[in-house]
Order: sequence, then structure tokens, then C-alpha cells
Amino acid sequence: LEALCDTLFLSRSALAEDISWATRFFLSYNLKVVSVSGKGLHTEGLEQDIRSVMVEVFCSQYHDIELLYPVKGFSQFFYDDRCIYEDIRHEFLKILRESKISVTDISSKKLATHLCLIRSRSLSGKHPDLPAGIVEELRKSYEYGLAQEVFANNTIHAYLNVKDESEILNFARILIINRDVDLRSGNDLDTLPAYLMIENSRIFDEIVNEMRQETGGTFFTMELFRFCSIELE
Repeated sequence: LEALCDTLFLSRSALAEDISWATRFFLSYNLKVVSVSGKGLHTEGLEQDIRSVMVEVFCSQYHDIELLYPVKGFSQFFYDDRCIYEDIRHEFLKILRESKISVTDISSKKLATHLCLIRSRSLSGKHPDLPAGIVEELRKSYEYGLAQEVFANNTIHAYLNVKDESEILNFARILIINRDVDLRSGNDLDTLPAYLMIENSRIFDEIVNEMRQETGGTFFTMELFRFCSIELE
């Protein structure tokens, strides 16, 4: 913290609010910020969650938000040359266009950034650690076959040179998270297991119940919301 204060020309009290916000941000990705006396701060958590945080911060630039204090070398975790990212995204989008799923523009950028990040993380011996139940579920998914196709692409394969199966499985998981689902689309209905849609409905009800307890929660009890809720879900 002292080194950070010196670098940013801030007092510890001025930095406290930012550190608190950053800690909450990490927690939202299931990562703990740990303080070790004499060694400083570090994060603890699963590799796949660490990557998600890195991509989220890095992709803030795609929302036209510049990092207030750019960290020298951060981009090198993802690629040495932006042309690499452009080539990988181009190849990825070509595969995506021929698939049964679609993603938003920002999600396509995040997915391409995830692909670029795999190289430096895997070369450092860091790989996703997915529970056996999730692995079994992923292997049955449409996205798993799509992830295999992405990793077999000549350009992507040549750059990543990944042999660990956990990387393909984790990318399938990220595809599921980032895909743009429209239940009025035949392709989406074909590729989504029914139990996922049931679970989605349960989560939706849970969110609505939580929102009813918040300020302005009476909106979620109105007939207007009930009328729109099915379409929203």
C-alpha cells in the first residue's frame, strides 16, 4: 500500500476507498484480497476467476473507458502486438458466424481477449480448475464442440499451442456465459438444454424477490411489471 501511495501521490486514507472498491470487485468474481504483513496484497481464488477479472478490466477500453492509472505491461499478459488480437478475433468470428449461437459485439471482444490471455497463463503453468460435475455438463454442451473447433483453427492453434483439455472446457464455459440468448430463436432453443431454462427461470424469480426488498421495490409488485416480466425473462 505504501508503494502504491507513493506511485499515485496519494495518502493511505485517500486510497482506502479505492482499495475497498477493488476488494468488492474481486469478491464479485469469488476472489479474496489477502494482506500479508511485509509482502503486501495478493488475490486468492480459482484461475478461471482470475482470468475473468483480468479480461473485464482489460476490456473496459472497449466501453471507451480509459484506465485512470494505466499499468505498464498489463497488455503484455494478453498480447505483444494488437494485430495478434485482431487476427484471433477475425478467425473466431468466422467460426461463430457459421455456428448456431450469436454474441454481442462487446462479448465477441471479451471472448477474443480470453483466447489471447490463455497463452501467457498456460505458459506460466496456470490452468482452469473446473469441478467434475461442471466438466461432465460441459462435455455434453453444444459450446464444447464449438470450443474444440475454435482451438483447432490453424491461426488460433498456432498462437496458443495449448494441449491442456481444461482450456477447451473453460472456453466452452465462457461461451455459455457470453452467448446472446433469444428464446424466440430456433437455434437457441436447439442448443439450450431444458434444465438450463428452468434454472434461468428460478434465478429470475430470485432476483425479482430481492428487488422487491430494495428502494423502489414496489415497482416489481405492479401489474405493469407482471405484464412485462415474461418477455423480460
